[in-house]
Amino acid sequence: MQKSTESTQKRLLKARLPDEPLENVEELTAQLDDLERAMALVGEQAKTMQQPLAPFDSQELKVRISQLARDSGVRIRSNEKLQPPPQTATSKNAKRVGKKCGKTIAEPIEPLILPETSGWIARMSPGTMFHRPMQRIELEGSYMAKRKFVHGLGDLSY
Repeated sequence: MQKSTESTQKRLLKARLPDEPLENVEELTAQLDDLERAMALVGEQAKTMQQPLAPFDSQELKVRISQLARDSGVRIRSNEKLQPPPQTATSKNAKRVGKKCGKTIAEPIEPLILPETSGWIARMSPGTMFHRPMQRIELEGSYMAKRKFVHGLGDLSY
């Protein structure tokens, strides 16, 4: 017991208290609050951007696109579902956060927002905030009919 006490005293004499952090706790808390407000604002903006998008597997939208094709004089030769690979977090920070939360990287904690430099297919792939179902459509018709069809897609309610 005496040896234990002596070794503890030696360790206490050699112990070094860490330096106080340079950042002020209140400043860090204020920055965190600002970032949380900014994230909430981005989330609200994403919701307003998603409102005009069609719901998944919308039969109404399929009927409207078929009607538009008929009105435009275009024949849809094939319509197949496009299955892009899911996007996952790959940054070191995301991996660290994933490990800290006990979640695997294959299941991202939150949907990703890819930079504008990424292609639009990657930005709308599963695992991203703007995930949408995608179709690959082959059209048959004159140039003007196809142009009318493409421009008519922009006039649809979704």
